[in-house]
Amino acid sequence: MEIRKILRRKRKILLNKRRKALNIVLDFFAFYTVNLLKKTGFKLSISYDEKDFFSSRIAAYSQGFSRERIKPKKSRAKNKLRNEFIRKGIFPRPELILKKSGTLSQHDEHQILLNLIDAMNLSDSEKVSIEIGSGHQGGNSGALTYLRSFRSLWFDGDETLSDIARHSFSNCNLTVLSDWVTAENIVKLISDNHFEAPSYIGIDIDGNDYWILKELLTLCPRIICVEYNPVFGLEAVVTIKYSPRFSRKEKDKIGGWVVPKGIHGASIMAFYELAKANNYRLVANSNPGSNLFFIQNHLLPEVATIDPTSAFQLPRKQNLKKIIEKQADIGFKSWLALHDNWLEDLKRS
Repeated sequence: MEIRKILRRKRKILLNKRRKALNIVLDFFAFYTVNLLKKTGFKLSISYDEKDFFSSRIAAYSQGFSRERIKPKKSRAKNKLRNEFIRKGIFPRPELILKKSGTLSQHDEHQILLNLIDAMNLSDSEKVSIEIGSGHQGGNSGALTYLRSFRSLWFDGDETLSDIARHSFSNCNLTVLSDWVTAENIVKLISDNHFEAPSYIGIDIDGNDYWILKELLTLCPRIICVEYNPVFGLEAVVTIKYSPRFSRKEKDKIGGWVVPKGIHGASIMAFYELAKANNYRLVANSNPGSNLFFIQNHLLPEVATIDPTSAFQLPRKQNLKKIIEKQADIGFKSWLALHDNWLEDLKRS
């Protein structure tokens, strides 16, 4: 019986490998078949069966969707990263990350944050931070957690990255949750884990950032860090419409983006106006990058307030630059009308 089970398992593994290999070949032919027909001027009109891989790929490519692998590359990389760590029992410790790259954040954000925190002379009980969209290094909160002994709560919807964070920062006073964060549940999740009085809150989820921040302002953190979306330009006060399950990476059945490319988060002026209405002022921004740092109006009077005009930076990716140029050509309002299912023009307070 045991031998039969082993043989069945091996046969199943072999069949899966063959099917994946066949799908890769079919995907290759579907992509180049559609491209060849387009070059010859042949107009393709095809109905597809969801169960038929080849016809679904033909339909996807004929509608202009980009070539995709069977499994997203980023997902494969994350799983490979996690499996490698678990197999060897080695995780990227913060001290090694600092030694190798000199930073625990994407650019210079962690140094900006440390300068602001150090200037505030917080007591041990006040050293509390929350990071939403923490990844496996904690975003900007990683530096506070490791270098300043903050008690930290991190949220990331990716269980793989959350698991790596738990192992990497195992010696720190850290709680990592993989819950899907919404405007309805965020305050309760924080309260249930006893983080009601944070000195720092960071948000970088490329989605409902504006709506999550609006709820978190009731906790009155001393410092806020948010990442704006430069695609929306400098002057527009705009964010995505709120949807609890919003994901800019969601795809339809044939691999097309459900949300138009570049539509996520909020504009720099949307965050600026929201913070200003709640008695916060803008004091720093990352360079390069799109991170904004706000502090409560009465704190650190020696630190100058900066204008959003000087903080705003155009996106560096070429495809996003084209969107900005298109907005300049036809006007933001017209561009907004093309995406009225996803954007909402906010009234300034």
